[in-house]
Amino acid sequence: MIIKDNYLDVDQLAEVKKNLEHSEFPWYYRQDIVDVEDPAYMTHVFFETSNPSRYLPIIQPILNKLNCGPLIQIRSNLVFKQTNPISVGWHTDNRYKNAKTAIFYLQTCNGPTVLKKEKEIFVNSVENRMLVFDSCIEHKAILHTDIKRRIVININYFERENHES
Repeated sequence: MIIKDNYLDVDQLAEVKKNLEHSEFPWYYRQDIVDVEDPAYMTHVFFETSNPSRYLPIIQPILNKLNCGPLIQIRSNLVFKQTNPISVGWHTDNRYKNAKTAIFYLQTCNGPTVLKKEKEIFVNSVENRMLVFDSCIEHKAILHTDIKRRIVININYFERENHES
């Protein structure tokens, strides 16, 4: 697991936030986050099965800093403020061996990501933080109660192989 704070420079972060927080950005409704009892949320798929969204260039600065090889899926998730903290279901984003999951946080809030390894590891949602871990690690979100919306960008990919001569 890797956590990198201040992942983007100030101007890059401002540009990504400006676009994803804009009232005209296309968000799409999803019935539940993981399990049927989870709340509904909004999502935008930037990339899936070689089908890029026309909005993919918005997040290119994030991708440029990752050691991305082939992409599996990239999507942004928007969850609205909850009255009480709700823990969504444990899950993995894909079933590929040797894949990575990266979560980029656009806001600071009290809704952490929890990873299940030997013990539960809580990673706070901090603006401009990147969390990278093996996709085989189960994880979940605890939904926030302190700000209007929490936006994360979830990137699933295979690392680029480093070949030395």
